[in-house]
Amino acid sequence: MNISMKVPAVVQTTWSMIALIATDGLQSSAKGARVRISDGTFTVTDGPFAETKELIAGYAIINAGSLADAVALTKRFLSVVGEGESEIRLMHDQPAYDAHASPQRAEAPGGVRS
Repeated sequence: MNISMKVPAVVQTTWSMIALIATDGLQSSAKGARVRISDGTFTVTDGPFAETKELIAGYAIINAGSLADAVALTKRFLSVVGEGESEIRLMHDQPAYDAHASPQRAEAPGGVRS
């Protein structure tokens, strides 16, 4: 079975375990841009980013009971992919920001209203 058949099988199995919440690939950096700010000045660089050493090509949000469970699920996926690296990060239990709040009413981190 080739990789194009193995990855969907792992994704389907992980979905059925109620461990996979969302996953998707990202388009080429050639279709993106980087926005930086330094000393109050914005710089926008259109892709592709030739100097990039590491590039995020996709993501998966999983529901794991522990870091060990997350590592096990990640190893399972990477064993199908064959080569690559994944970073495991915790998400906030509650959203850090209310995406539906108006800017005037949005509460900034630390409980300060803007």
